[in-house]
Amino acid sequence: MSRKRWGLVALVCCLPALLATMSRAQSPADPALVVGQVSLRVEQSTPEQRRLDVGLAIFDPGIPLNEASHSMLGIFPEIRKAEAQFMPVLLRQVLLAG
Repeated sequence: MSRKRWGLVALVCCLPALLATMSRAQSPADPALVVGQVSLRVEQSTPEQRRLDVGLAIFDPGIPLNEASHSMLGIFPEIRKAEAQFMPVLLRQVLLAG
């Protein structure tokens, strides 16, 4: 049997036990699960206050010291250096947009 089929068989076999556990956990009559009332305090903040303070470093371009191997490996040092500086900027923009 393939892995996908074994996973499906395991899911079908475990489904009744999982459903029974979930129904017991949602039962309000069970005194062990009642914890009382909790008040939730929501703090108002601006999106700028919720941002993380993250520093990004320039990436290592990974250029081998042996210049003779650059053409054999298809490495263009100037492009690698530019990418190593550009990728953190792109990552920063994605983090700020998220």
